[in-house]
Amino acid sequence: STDYAEVGRVSVVGTSENYFAGKMDDVRSFTRVLTQSEIAHLTSSRGIEGGPSTSATVIASTSRGSASNSVTTDAIDTTGADMICVNVATYNKLGATVTDSEGNTWSALTVDINNTQRNGIFYCMNPTTSSTHTFTYSELSSFPSIAVMAFSGVAAFDSEATSTQSGAGTTILAGQVTPPTDDCLLIACGSFEGGTISSVDSGFVLQEVNPYLAYNYQGNMAAYLNQS
Repeated sequence: STDYAEVGRVSVVGTSENYFAGKMDDVRSFTRVLTQSEIAHLTSSRGIEGGPSTSATVIASTSRGSASNSVTTDAIDTTGADMICVNVATYNKLGATVTDSEGNTWSALTVDINNTQRNGIFYCMNPTTSSTHTFTYSELSSFPSIAVMAFSGVAAFDSEATSTQSGAGTTILAGQVTPPTDDCLLIACGSFEGGTISSVDSGFVLQEVNPYLAYNYQGNMAAYLNQS
């Protein structure tokens, strides 16, 4: 809607009436449709930004690369997951979306571009899960690799940040985010062209690494931290 909104009253022909008989101390406006889990989370917390997770647990993960136009992971058991994160690393293009064996709908975060490298994170809240869950990314001449992490104990998505580094190097700083409260799940994903990733500092668990394979596919990594 392009019209204005009123909270706590109704304006009729230039006058205001039907004032709310009480006090309001937490009014929020969102620019997207909330999921059912996010709506439920609002009733027992400080809001979507208040406590997106409580000691989230990674229950399954996998990664794989492909020298063709499409890559599909091995099957993993995602039973009990309430959030699945998929990191996609490609060469020169990243315009498709993730698909999976359970037909879930995926939300895409900002695609990070560094010369010919592309990196994108996709996530799904309250996914349909299975004991033989597979994940696929397909795009012509993309030489893709993907890394998947399935978590339990996550209530909502909060924010994102990206960072790039050109040229040779041994370290890279991740984009900065500020956790809104304690017990947030932080996820760090990335792609690289050459070598591999050996560690992520600041207490992150390096869950999946798919090393770069020249003329075959991009390197890919996924890590997480339960911030306290």
